[in-house]
Amino acid sequence: MPRRPSSSRELTLFPLKASVQFVVDEDLPRRAVELLRSFGHDALFVKDLPLKGSPDSAIADYARQQGRAIVTGDLGFADIRRYPPEQFHGIILVRRRGDVDTDYIVDLLTKFCKQEDLVKNLRGKLVVIDKDQVRVRQQHSEN
Repeated sequence: MPRRPSSSRELTLFPLKASVQFVVDEDLPRRAVELLRSFGHDALFVKDLPLKGSPDSAIADYARQQGRAIVTGDLGFADIRRYPPEQFHGIILVRRRGDVDTDYIVDLLTKFCKQEDLVKNLRGKLVVIDKDQVRVRQQHSEN
């Protein structure tokens, strides 16, 4: 359910009919959580959970158990041998090359959030967002 604006200047952007549940890794700014919520999604921040400072494996376990897609800047989550996409409700990797500011990360996530079909169908996918493109990798079943 989209959250209500806390002021007349804050608007909900492009709310979706069905929200997606996300957990945002602590390597990303709090504004990433706020952005996802502004698109009508249920987003939790690792820093606000007992997971703060936990290893990636604990965050991955939490996401699986809670049915949440992971949003992270941590390249470790792109290792499909350790974190097979089909075992998750989605893994979204925000690629940061060099020092980038919060606005850069928010712009990348905005580009992702506007792709409503992709967002609604994240399960089993690894999505890599960088300044030039949004790439999607998913396991293909073997026949």
